[in-house]
Amino acid sequence: MKRFAKELRGYHHRLGDLIGSLESKGYKLPFEIEKMDGFFRNSAPGKNSTVWSDENGNIIVVEYVVEAFNDDILDSLLTIVDANYIDITILSSEIKDYLKK
Repeated sequence: MKRFAKELRGYHHRLGDLIGSLESKGYKLPFEIEKMDGFFRNSAPGKNSTVWSDENGNIIVVEYVVEAFNDDILDSLLTIVDANYIDITILSSEIKDYLKK
């Protein structure tokens, strides 16, 4: 999954394609598709991030910059600056180890 996340990086990603890629791996945004238009159009200028999670609690954090909005939000273009995969099992283990110190 780390490799998949890193392969998301790059220029001129269509938002609909990004959503399709992540959903095909079982990752979802924490809100419904109907709210997506407002979420992305109201993003602050510059770099933003979204957190996509799967049913097990694993997440992929996608950092992006909006290149261009289109009438259909799914046709809007993004530059994916970075994408990181976080495995909840590993994170949980690291937190437990830290708390034992």
